[in-house]
Amino acid sequence: MSINLSTSFKFTLSLAAVAGLLLGCGEKPIPAEAKPDKSADYQQQIRELTAERDRLKAEVQELSRSPSAILADLTSALASKDASKAEKAQAELEKRFPKTAEAADGKKQIATYRDGLAKAAAEEHRLAALGFKALPASLAIKGPAVTAKFGDLSFAARFVMDRYDDTYHYRDADRDTKYAVMSMSVTAGKGVSNPDLPGAALYWADGATLKKLGDFSVEFTRWESYATYLGNYSDSRNDFAKVQTIPFALGVQITDEEVKKRPLYVVATKEGCIGRRYERFRNPPDYYLGVCTPLKSTLTVKDFTDSDGKLAVILRRD
Repeated sequence: MSINLSTSFKFTLSLAAVAGLLLGCGEKPIPAEAKPDKSADYQQQIRELTAERDRLKAEVQELSRSPSAILADLTSALASKDASKAEKAQAELEKRFPKTAEAADGKKQIATYRDGLAKAAAEEHRLAALGFKALPASLAIKGPAVTAKFGDLSFAARFVMDRYDDTYHYRDADRDTKYAVMSMSVTAGKGVSNPDLPGAALYWADGATLKKLGDFSVEFTRWESYATYLGNYSDSRNDFAKVQTIPFALGVQITDEEVKKRPLYVVATKEGCIGRRYERFRNPPDYYLGVCTPLKSTLTVKDFTDSDGKLAVILRRD
């Protein structure tokens, strides 16, 4: 029997072609760019898990806080006048530690704070009704570095200062004006050798405000001799490093019309704002000068009643 090799080869090729055709009808490989991107979902899950972790961490920290730590937050909030935060801390104490000494202490602190607010409101109402007449006046103030005592207020055509021997220096008031003058004795605290002095200004009450007529200049009252006045020699009596107390003369020039205004107020700063200066060719070379920002051109009762008030009424002249 003879075999036709050509026919057999053709048949084999046909089978191969059919198989290739069948394979071509199956699923084709998905291109890389057509595959779904899972990274966005993974990142979102990571963000959600991170947020949940932080929330649980904060919750654990909050639950692990001791009663003393919560009470400390309450006390700090009241010191900052944050009543809402303090009440929130007290609510936490009463919920988690209701029978502790801290819960009782927190309740007491809040009650004291509220009582203080009520008293402050009542005092503010009283002052609003009485105005500046309700402010206490004292001829002495005690600051952090010095204590100052003031003399009475008077008016004169001449402001005298820098006395020595039987000589004195002065400033004469201009026409139609007077000097408002008074004394001030300053005592420095222990270890204070060069303090700033309190400043003072003269005001008059115009309804609900005090209006400034002028700032008092601060001058030395007396020198040991003409030579010390000139600065040729030091004067221990005018040096806080040598003596504890030094007398000064205060003066401010105002018009005759302003002299008649009533009531008049002398207002001083509780802290020092007048510093010691030195100029060799000035007579005397040592002097005091400064700007006292609390002594504003216009004052209200609130400037004296605020908890951080920096002013005091020295005297009132009706």
